[in-house]
Amino acid sequence: MEYTGNDKLKLEDVSFFAAAECLPNLQSSMLFKSGSILPELKESKSAQVGNDLRLYDLTENYKGRNLFIVAMLSVIEKLSISNIEITDEELDLFTRCFKHLVGVRRNQNRKIEALIEKDTITGTNIRIPLLRVIKRSIEKETIEWSHRIIKICRNFIQYELPKNKNAKLFFLKNIADHLRYLYEVESESTLTMSIDDSVTIERVKEAYSAALNSAENDKFPPTDMTYLTFFLNYCVFLHDVLDDREEATRRAKAVLNAALKETEEITENHQKDIILLCQTIKDNLSLWKIEMPDEY
Repeated sequence: MEYTGNDKLKLEDVSFFAAAECLPNLQSSMLFKSGSILPELKESKSAQVGNDLRLYDLTENYKGRNLFIVAMLSVIEKLSISNIEITDEELDLFTRCFKHLVGVRRNQNRKIEALIEKDTITGTNIRIPLLRVIKRSIEKETIEWSHRIIKICRNFIQYELPKNKNAKLFFLKNIADHLRYLYEVESESTLTMSIDDSVTIERVKEAYSAALNSAENDKFPPTDMTYLTFFLNYCVFLHDVLDDREEATRRAKAVLNAALKETEEITENHQKDIILLCQTIKDNLSLWKIEMPDEY
């Protein structure tokens, strides 16, 4: 189980992306608040309420929301080679964008796999061929977006590495996570991958090792969001992919206990998300204990 967080895009979060290139006919919203990320984009004092409503309508509509997200990623790609400092707030926007592009498709794939398994068990085979076609399409999209996100994160690291430890861990974590997603897809898919695109377990382990080195050596507070999210996903990797249940449990317990001791230091802005993260880690530990009750 991985933390999904509050990944619903809000108008104020996407308006500057729309102003940048998504919908050139719409003026930048009055709620545009991320001027630090693209200094040339300024708040439009003459923005109309109607424009805000149209932007909001697009974020609520599935196709419109996807339009925004793809445009967001295009802007992020440009930022990745712009040598500018990224704030924690902007990293949160990147997370939401990545989750909508890859996380949603992973969830869809799991649901389709469950339907195929159910139909196979019940002997209802009529829709299985169609489900497999849909599954292949989703897997192809997951692979394409994951490669694109990995490239973006590597670009950022080239410029951000000496500046911001949160950004460094964030991008290293996302490289590792998306390599893992690629490895999982390739392990189960019938899609043919090129040698350059193929992901081995060793590549995934190396990526997580780089992120782990950052998490352990850059002196993060135990309740840091990026730190907790990394260890949550890293423990899932240890448990689900490497089948190292003992190490996954040990690390998860250590991170959870350290975070719970520092609950008084949590800022109000992050309190809800940190509590959800800790609860997800706790849920994982409970699930793993049920699976192996005599060992942990």
